[in-house]
Amino acid sequence: MITTTRAAARPPIVTGALLVRMATVVASSIGFFLPFAVVPEYAERSAGATAAGAANAALLVTTVAVELAAPALVARLGYRWALGLGLLALGGPTLVLLTSSDAAAVIAVSALRGVGFTVTVVAGGALTAELLPAERRGEGLALVGLVSGVSALLALPAGSWLAQVAGYEAVFVATAAVPVLSVLTVPFLPGRPAVAERTPVRGARRGPPRCSGTPGRSDRGPPG
Repeated sequence: MITTTRAAARPPIVTGALLVRMATVVASSIGFFLPFAVVPEYAERSAGATAAGAANAALLVTTVAVELAAPALVARLGYRWALGLGLLALGGPTLVLLTSSDAAAVIAVSALRGVGFTVTVVAGGALTAELLPAERRGEGLALVGLVSGVSALLALPAGSWLAQVAGYEAVFVATAAVPVLSVLTVPFLPGRPAVAERTPVRGARRGPPRCSGTPGRSDRGPPG
């Protein structure tokens, strides 16, 4: 009986919706880290060392700068639209590098990808918290963080390896394909926070509830 009660009190962390969300976590990690070391090398060979440094600088600067505006965008569009647009912006612009190696094109692509990555992180982080039961949210965030970290750890060297084996074009196509295809999973995710969390229950008492004392005692607690 005790075991059954404890099991009922601890809802599962991994659900179908969270697995769908993890697919977008892996996709965004691959989209960001797979070309991270490849794009500067590509830019250096075609446009010089300055373009190589500017490429990742544009990526990182926009990644940080857009964090201030991303929460408002997510609140306006909702989880699904924001996450979908972020994934498209993270992967889609990479295809431009198949046709142009100019410094301006490389920098512009990197900047757009930085914007996309930030939106996926902000929208995805809020969505992840929404999908996890409140009493196990810490465990769930740790699990999702582990999935993201392992994906990034594998994607970074995989990009350099793929460039050596199959060329830069293969890296750019993979970088575009993985995040863009993951958009197909986004409609299966919630679009907004749960109504119960956003709308107070009518007639509910405001303020912290009083402790229910034992029979024969006041519920006001011990005298001060």
